[in-house]
Amino acid sequence: DAAPSKWAPHPAAKHYKSATAARRPPQNAHAFMKHMNKASSPKVAELALVGAALTKQTVTEIAHRLQDDSSGLTALDLSHASIGATGCKILEAGIRKATKMHGHSAKGGLVSLKLSHNKIGSAGVQCLVRVLVQARNASLLRLDVSSNEITDAGAGELAELVAQHPTLALLAVGDNRFGVRGTERLLASARAPKSPLLQLRGC
Repeated sequence: DAAPSKWAPHPAAKHYKSATAARRPPQNAHAFMKHMNKASSPKVAELALVGAALTKQTVTEIAHRLQDDSSGLTALDLSHASIGATGCKILEAGIRKATKMHGHSAKGGLVSLKLSHNKIGSAGVQCLVRVLVQARNASLLRLDVSSNEITDAGAGELAELVAQHPTLALLAVGDNRFGVRGTERLLASARAPKSPLLQLRGC
């Protein structure tokens, strides 16, 4: 039999579970992620830091987690985490490196990314689209960027994502700031014969 794991949960882990359930900002997020990124930590398929008010340093630790080929991370939920456009730029670098490690394969890498209520704006969307399209990411199935102050410019970026991403099946865009022009561009991309998109929520 394999030797028992020496990994022990960080003292903040218990608080994370209860705080997330109660929708209170968890404490010690940076220390928690640093602990998760230790070589002895176990694989975690789903990571949710909802409402955590993350700093740039903590988002950087999350990006490092994405780059770890052995982490097994496939679902990331950073809703209500205050990452802004700067956080998206940091995540962009992590997703780009992770995609290169997986050789643009649909095997491995993020399957679900939730970034709602983060005020990422169109600048943050541009970072995400750039890495998901240009790096030829082929694992993502679900993306939630609802309630992020995205304008028509960002809607245009998302339309490009819908048109060019090979596997994206669900895109949530509700409660943003794009108007008729942005909505029409998104719908046109979603209706394209070659689009894999199955659900466009909030448009």
